[in-house]
Amino acid sequence: MNQNETLRLLLERKSMRVFEERVIEPEKKQLILEAARQAATAGNMTLYTILDVTDPEMKAILSQTCDGQPMIAKAPMVLVFCADYQGWYEAFCDGCVDGARTPGMGDLLLASSDTLIAAQSAATAAESLGIGSCYIGDILEQYETHRRLFHLPDYVVPICMLIFGYPTRQQKERRKPERLPLELMVHENTYCLEKEQKRRERYRQNNIDAFCKRKWNSAFSIEMTRSAKKMAQRWCMCGEMSKTYDVRRLGEEKVDEIFGLCQGNPLYYQHTGETLTEELIREDQRTLPPGKTEEDKWYVGFYEGRRLVAVMDLVFGYPQDEIAWIGFFMVEQQMQGKGVGTKIIEEVITFLKTREVKKVQLAYVQGNEQSRNFWHKQQFLETGKVTSRLVEPGKSVVPCQVVVMERIL
Repeated sequence: MNQNETLRLLLERKSMRVFEERVIEPEKKQLILEAARQAATAGNMTLYTILDVTDPEMKAILSQTCDGQPMIAKAPMVLVFCADYQGWYEAFCDGCVDGARTPGMGDLLLASSDTLIAAQSAATAAESLGIGSCYIGDILEQYETHRRLFHLPDYVVPICMLIFGYPTRQQKERRKPERLPLELMVHENTYCLEKEQKRRERYRQNNIDAFCKRKWNSAFSIEMTRSAKKMAQRWCMCGEMSKTYDVRRLGEEKVDEIFGLCQGNPLYYQHTGETLTEELIREDQRTLPPGKTEEDKWYVGFYEGRRLVAVMDLVFGYPQDEIAWIGFFMVEQQMQGKGVGTKIIEEVITFLKTREVKKVQLAYVQGNEQSRNFWHKQQFLETGKVTSRLVEPGKSVVPCQVVVMERIL
């Protein structure tokens, strides 16, 4: 059967890793991006964002964080394709009368599918324009670093990266590696163990020990697994904290909601000696314990529909690695005495056990018997440590004596 041009491009495409020192024309770059925009997408939701990395310093950083590949820094065009549910989730939270569930693993996988489809459309479009490309799977490594580098919110994660350029003659003439035979890849109706056995036999024809050391047991592969686990954990974190309430990260845009909830609990601020203001809440959102980063701090709200019923400031790995610290917890006044606080704490404790947390600690203001009694009810006991609350210079938080409590999980 004769091949048309589209089939020829798909069948002959191979990775190009060395490029001419030649800029990709703006109109061709636009066509590549447009091809990605027009790619198939679940429900026409466009569950991806494309980061066009043009900053030479950022390219240089990526060439190091992605397993030390200098070709990334030299590539004329670098695109990072990110699974992105952030906009849809925020729109659901704002517009759905009954509230919106928290994104979970299924949403991450669906958005990742969208993302990879768009990336392949970009790669094929580039090929049709005489521009080569190479996938960089190592963008899955060092998630925490890449999250900070790209300023990614919670529900945006890098899934793949493509580098583009006009390939050198050597790259064009390089032989495309042979792919697995089609008859071993296609199974009719059900998975065929006999074909799987033949695939194993074929794999063994290579130097399987060397390949295992280079690809499977290598440092980059181990790091990729660690990083991907962190990525998935962060994506699913809020959804796993509670089965009863929708849990959402509370940023500065939610200060007015938090302020409204806190206004109904004046007794707490009488004991701390603080004056409740929106700036006080912002400081609480920003403040980190010594040695901790924003990756460790989860300032979250528990929602029933669109109603904020509780706020919690949870810090992982403080004051020690296997301890989680509850810096603040408050339930809406009208929901108190109904078992809401107890339910939330028990669900959070259950969640923390899955994250290998061994203890949960907190501190109540000395003399606040209401707080002390609540935490006793949640099986927290005094550690015997009474200390002054640490306050950063220039902050409006008032120093006071606090009693440290803990619950062993």
